[in-house]
Amino acid sequence: KANCSSYEEKDVNNQLYLSRHVHEAFDGINTVPTKTPWFAIHVLSYDENKVDCPKIGPDAIVESPFIKRQRCNVLICFYNESYAADYAKYLRNDSTQLDATTYCMDLYFEDAKKAKYYLDWKEQKTRLKWEGRN
Repeated sequence: KANCSSYEEKDVNNQLYLSRHVHEAFDGINTVPTKTPWFAIHVLSYDENKVDCPKIGPDAIVESPFIKRQRCNVLICFYNESYAADYAKYLRNDSTQLDATTYCMDLYFEDAKKAKYYLDWKEQKTRLKWEGRN
């Protein structure tokens, strides 16, 4: 989640469903002593038309296995090749590798425009930390 007001922090468009291990790498929690994130998410485009995407969670088997969401096409940009080699295995199977440190995939949100705002904020914060490491 991006550090925003308490209202924005609770916004479902400001949440990614990541495993603990990946979440820590995304936020730089497990990167002692620098606390630098190992990857950033860059939004290439988004579409405000709602599409069917698979439900996640226990209610996925109730009613329809799909839910209407808006799509964001994103790049997963790892800080270096070593981090990419360690964490690429945690990306979804439909991710496409573009080079040694970059993957492309779609993420789905209730409001893709809001999600882009939060992801852009987080990417900017991450890249500033990366620049400080150089």
